[in-house]
Amino acid sequence: MKVLYVLLLVPGLLAYQHFQEQIPNGDRVPHPCKANYVWKGVGHLNKNGGGARNKFGEDFARNGHVWDSCLCERDSDGDGRSNGEELGDPDCEWVPGAQPKITALSKISHPGICDPWDSDECQRNNNWEFCQEAEFKCDHFEEEGVKNFSMSFTKTKVPPAETTYMCQMFDIPSDGDWHVIGLVPLIDNANVMHHTVVYLCTDEEAATMNGTFDSPAPCGQMSSCSGGLSGWTVGIDGECMPESVGYRIGLTTGYTKAVMEFHWNNPEGVTDYEDASGIMYYYTDKLRDNDLSIGATSPVEIHIPPKQLSYEQTAMCTPECSANGLAGITRYIISVLPHMHYLGRGFIMEHWRDGERLDDLVNTNSYSYDSPVYYHFDPPRELHPGDQIITRCIFNSMSKEKRTYYGEGTNDEMCFGFMNMYPGPFFWCTGTAEKSFCEISGDSEETDETDETEETEETEGTEDNDADGADSNEWCDWEVYFEEVFINHFYELEAVCDKDGLICEPGCKEALEKVHSHPCLKGDILYFLRSALGEDTEYGVPFLHLLSSCHEYEVHTAPVGPPATPGDLCPVDTSGATRRQSGSAVTALLALLVAVAGSAMWM
Repeated sequence: MKVLYVLLLVPGLLAYQHFQEQIPNGDRVPHPCKANYVWKGVGHLNKNGGGARNKFGEDFARNGHVWDSCLCERDSDGDGRSNGEELGDPDCEWVPGAQPKITALSKISHPGICDPWDSDECQRNNNWEFCQEAEFKCDHFEEEGVKNFSMSFTKTKVPPAETTYMCQMFDIPSDGDWHVIGLVPLIDNANVMHHTVVYLCTDEEAATMNGTFDSPAPCGQMSSCSGGLSGWTVGIDGECMPESVGYRIGLTTGYTKAVMEFHWNNPEGVTDYEDASGIMYYYTDKLRDNDLSIGATSPVEIHIPPKQLSYEQTAMCTPECSANGLAGITRYIISVLPHMHYLGRGFIMEHWRDGERLDDLVNTNSYSYDSPVYYHFDPPRELHPGDQIITRCIFNSMSKEKRTYYGEGTNDEMCFGFMNMYPGPFFWCTGTAEKSFCEISGDSEETDETDETEETEETEGTEDNDADGADSNEWCDWEVYFEEVFINHFYELEAVCDKDGLICEPGCKEALEKVHSHPCLKGDILYFLRSALGEDTEYGVPFLHLLSSCHEYEVHTAPVGPPATPGDLCPVDTSGATRRQSGSAVTALLALLVAVAGSAMWM
């Protein structure tokens, strides 16, 4: 029976992803009453898909699961706007795989929910409850001796920019030994809140900031602070830790301050937003058995070509690097949280020991940025020094016309596998598909012995620089490169290469060969250059586009099969004219899978 269930479930998962691709902006339809949330199952009453259909889902099914002028021009939810207008295809011209005419989330709405949803007329049409959800509850918060403290930003004006980082410092309980056992977010302006990171600082570390964050101020990563505490991201209603673990704060840690970092997302440039969000933490002096810490794996760079149905970025954490990073200590993983942005579709975290693949820590092909899932382990999973972790991040970039790189904005991408584990300290392992960060940077034990010799060899003769700032020993001097060479490379490529890096213009290949001969653009160090440049939109991202010119990759298109049979949604035109189809037809295989799965997952 279990095998049969799996066989039935797999087609459903495929159908869910396929149907999203058969309507414009199908994977980014906003929730009508929850800012920054996406309604994944557009055709269903349940926002996550499955179960009964809403009115748009019924029309889509009656139309043979085809996006054409009939379905596009129809107003399924009765709010006075056609389905095409709501989904960003007002002229009913879209076909699967193409970029919709309108992609701004503020101009897309749900075709199956009458809007404004709280008006009298729409409340009659929307005859199910979709705005009220179950309240987060943690029984541990009610235990004797549990206290709470909150940290909330001073009310601050939100800049009219897509991405803004702001920080503020707070005092935390430090007059005893405590375990933080959970949290609840205090969201003031859901229209802009993207995520929150919390850093823990000693008095000495806090003093180095000279009062900069006594009130909210722009910031970057808090390299000055050595500790961390659970934060928040969109989709998390709260956190309730297992009864055997907690985050240690107080006297024995030395941490007396916390810096809370907000990521505000305001892509529409609204000028009158303010925010005073925060987090309430629950803590107890009844210390639990284990002090919780954090681990993470990630690709060293993100570099996703456009128009890819499935594109993988991989991070290898080798046995040598895990042995070094775990410092000889076996860790116990209680949960894993995958984190990507809107192109993320699948996430796999493989766990290997002595050449044998153990059970995957995570293996999902239905990742959603707006509905994050913690993968819990009871009993905890053991991570031994010398184990290997391979993290595979799967992206769908069919909606993109240009490459996507690493960045903190929701239109950029990233990929992390965050692990709650014990004991500490913090463990992080990043890499490429072939090697790990410690092998690239020279942090592994076997490379430490040769560091001094290599440094001596590298620095000899550094005065003999060529015209591009490179030396005869192939040593990269970052300061010299960015101050004297980078801008020359940028203009050399801009003069002969495609600014979007999608085609190979005459003369571009030769220019690229010259640029790539520089030590800072050769070998492993290029990974870090590309990762850093992805966050600079003025010169960095355009330079990455130029560097990608003449790079061959497969451009995927939507599957084309036999002509689809129109449903009975629209009356048959007896004049002989045919309905204009906007969508590509469903392949015979997918049609079979959909038939087996029925309406179980999406529409």
